[in-house]
Amino acid sequence: MRARFYAPDAHTSGEVVALPGDEAAHLTRVLRLKRGEVTIGSVIRGRRRERWQRIAVSSAKQCGRAIVPPILEAEPFDAVASLIDERQLPTPALLLAEPLSGADVVSLSELERTPPREASLLIGPEGGWTPEEIASSSERCRVVTLGGRTIRSDAMALVAVAALFAKWKEY
Repeated sequence: MRARFYAPDAHTSGEVVALPGDEAAHLTRVLRLKRGEVTIGSVIRGRRRERWQRIAVSSAKQCGRAIVPPILEAEPFDAVASLIDERQLPTPALLLAEPLSGADVVSLSELERTPPREASLLIGPEGGWTPEEIASSSERCRVVTLGGRTIRSDAMALVAVAALFAKWKEY
């Protein structure tokens, strides 16, 4: 994956410039170009899971679903991998990755046409999965790409579910 960021003082290729503080933080915490990634504690403090759960409930009511998909707590990758290993998450487990992630990635069109009764959808952090996470998951999950566009991680769940519904003719 190629890092993208805003460098307002860069005028010439190869020039060394100081980045604004928010861009430097984005490069280190979100894109993980160095250690300083977003912590699970910040997700909990931001009460994101509660917001996502409210959205899931609202969405289920709006479309007439009897079952609300669970929104799990944010977990380190190894903890989620162990849930897959222990069959505590529904299978198939689909891990969404960018097509250039270097993994054995299949496109959405290569998935089976028959929808599974249940599935788990793993959406990575901003900045994408690390190569180690993708390598580890390829034994446990089907690594899938939705194409070459980069989509914000907070929007990816909605995009992925819509794409899977279209693939499985669930409209």
